[in-house]
Amino acid sequence: MLRIGFYFISVFLLICFFTTCRENKQNVIVNKVNCFEQKLNRCKETIVYKEARSDFKDTFDILKKNPKYFGIPSIVQNSIDEAIYFNKDSTECLIIVLQRISEDKFFGSARIVSGYKINARWKFNLNLEYNFDDSYFDLFRENSFDNISLLANYNLLVAGKVNRKECDIDYEYWFTKSIK
Repeated sequence: MLRIGFYFISVFLLICFFTTCRENKQNVIVNKVNCFEQKLNRCKETIVYKEARSDFKDTFDILKKNPKYFGIPSIVQNSIDEAIYFNKDSTECLIIVLQRISEDKFFGSARIVSGYKINARWKFNLNLEYNFDDSYFDLFRENSFDNISLLANYNLLVAGKVNRKECDIDYEYWFTKSIK
């Protein structure tokens, strides 16, 4: 009898532990991105943000027609994330394209695009791609653009040298010539 009680308590504690870990990781992701979003809201009002976003939209409309860049339109849905990360002098940026596959078996992905301001216009190059495996369904039940955005922004915010309490990207990591 004592052994059965110990077994049930052990199982209960394991379930609590794994549930708490999942919720804590989700909270860390949400909190880090929420911190950045406060800065993003101020940034959205700037001319450089509006120019970069507008120039990228024009470029994206052309690039998304070629399936090798952003997938087959009937299978992959794309959305430009609101976040734009600028280097310190706002001459380079990172833009995220969120991608959601129409099948529910796969979690979404995100394509990072690097931007460079040349002669008052933005030029763009495709950069790395984040693929989020189906284990993310454990943290985020919906394969929505909002959840893919949270994960993509979190990954940019924690790449390189990171201060857990701040919400800036590592400029040296993202904007050095060796990464591009």
